[in-house]
Amino acid sequence: MKNQKLANRYANSLLDLATEQNKLEKILSDMHFIGRVIDESIELEVVLKSPVIKAYQKIKILKSIFGSEIDVLTEKFMELLIKNSREVFLHEVVYSFITLYNIQKDIKTAYITTATPLNEKNLAALKEITKLIKSDSVTIVEKIDKSIIGGFKLNVDDFQIDASVSSRIKELERKFSRNIYVSDI
Repeated sequence: MKNQKLANRYANSLLDLATEQNKLEKILSDMHFIGRVIDESIELEVVLKSPVIKAYQKIKILKSIFGSEIDVLTEKFMELLIKNSREVFLHEVVYSFITLYNIQKDIKTAYITTATPLNEKNLAALKEITKLIKSDSVTIVEKIDKSIIGGFKLNVDDFQIDASVSSRIKELERKFSRNIYVSDI
């Protein structure tokens, strides 16, 4: 994927520069913030992708949105993206940066799907389970999906636990459909 290569290249450069300047944690925080803002604002995404809006206007818009809440390095990096006509890929660069940071720090991402939101006690227990499975540092991304009825699905890298009620029901359906002891009446 060409866009992913480009995003990784820019993200890797920012990661190296942030590490060199001892601003890695601040830049990570900025990337999370920028990612959330873009996720929540369709208008910002449209502005970034618009060929009609000039580069200096996009820089001015980003400065007015993020202002003094982001580090100077992050601000200059976004300006560089815009000047190189790569602002369309800002969202991808942000998430590539977070992924590269997690790889560098050996932080795994666990995706947990439940029918209802988890309380703090259950979340802590799941974090302990994921630490046993993969790594000491785990970030949990929670997703709510009522179709699993109950239980949970846990994904960490290539490891998966499916303890959902819906999967148990499907398993029972398969077993009953192959039951040779049921006579055809």
